[in-house]
Amino acid sequence: MLIRVTQHGELVLEAAEDFRRFSISIDQSAGEVARAALTRIARFDGDQYAWVRQDGLRSLSPLAGESSWEEGLARMLDFAATKGWLDPDGAIRAHIENAEALARQGREALPGVNAQCFKDAMRNLAGGVALVTTGEGNRRSGLTVTAVTSVSAEPPCLLVCVNTSSASHDAILANGAFAVSLLGARHEEVALRFAGVGGIKGAERFLGTDWVPGPTRSPMLTDALCAMDCEVLMHQVVGSHGIFIARVVSTRNGAGEPLVNFQGKLRAFCGN
Repeated sequence: MLIRVTQHGELVLEAAEDFRRFSISIDQSAGEVARAALTRIARFDGDQYAWVRQDGLRSLSPLAGESSWEEGLARMLDFAATKGWLDPDGAIRAHIENAEALARQGREALPGVNAQCFKDAMRNLAGGVALVTTGEGNRRSGLTVTAVTSVSAEPPCLLVCVNTSSASHDAILANGAFAVSLLGARHEEVALRFAGVGGIKGAERFLGTDWVPGPTRSPMLTDALCAMDCEVLMHQVVGSHGIFIARVVSTRNGAGEPLVNFQGKLRAFCGN
């Protein structure tokens, strides 16, 4: 959901059924007019955040009162509570975005290449192979990815991209945590299994392999080159994928040569 504060001080709720995000867009040219309008339903917490009252949010939503919307809101509130994004009065923390920057994203742009051309190009980018895993016991979920990158060392943060159609995407959102296990050349079979080869799904993908829970209880591959346990800080959907930015709370280091994906094939990378 996005609360847009116009330059005239109007409050408009967009994407009312998208409970995977909650932010506020303020037209910077409106200045104090926009801030005064927002204070009708929220209180500011510095320049980056505001705490939105639930009654204020409902007053903006045309779907308020409908069972499906209320159920979605309840799930969002439960998740927010686990992250400390719900204050004692039930107000929800929202990130404040610059409306001008968002507008630039929506301006007419040059035509893009088609999906297949893009995939063909990206096949030439060699990438390390990793497992992203979350949950406990029979509720464990995971997949194979190459879209893992460092974001910051202070605080230690990384980014992973997960297709929104994957069951693991919603599981990570629900749990608010995940582990990243970097795979070695010896892990090709595990990589294929978590990529869905053979049709194995859910917790069955974890059978026959040793795991250890991290501080968030996310499963970490015991003999991974490195495993990192992570707590979700931010989530944003772009196109077909959800982007998760997470703080690394624990690491386990192993040894061996890495497994890489290049031209659509898994290969062992030999440093020599």
